[in-house]
Amino acid sequence: GSHMGNDIEYYTIHMRGLPYTSFENDVFKFFEPIRPANVRINYNKKGLHSGTADAYFDTYEDSQVAMKRHREQMGSRYIELFYDGKTRGLNG
Repeated sequence: GSHMGNDIEYYTIHMRGLPYTSFENDVFKFFEPIRPANVRINYNKKGLHSGTADAYFDTYEDSQVAMKRHREQMGSRYIELFYDGKTRGLNG
């Protein structure tokens, strides 16, 4: 497509083990002072929090610093991080 911004590449970290009460702002706080370009909480087909999320970073450097948060806590849960590499653009 010819939508503006489709060619932007983000460095993606997949997150697992999030508290079911967490929201995007909790993920932003988790990574401070690194600032994700975007955060998406994933929901299952029933619209329930899946306990996973994706965080998108503008630069490779930011994503690598963010990866150092692997196994750190959000609330009472330990968050697992998986580096997913580059994602081109975001749908929606």
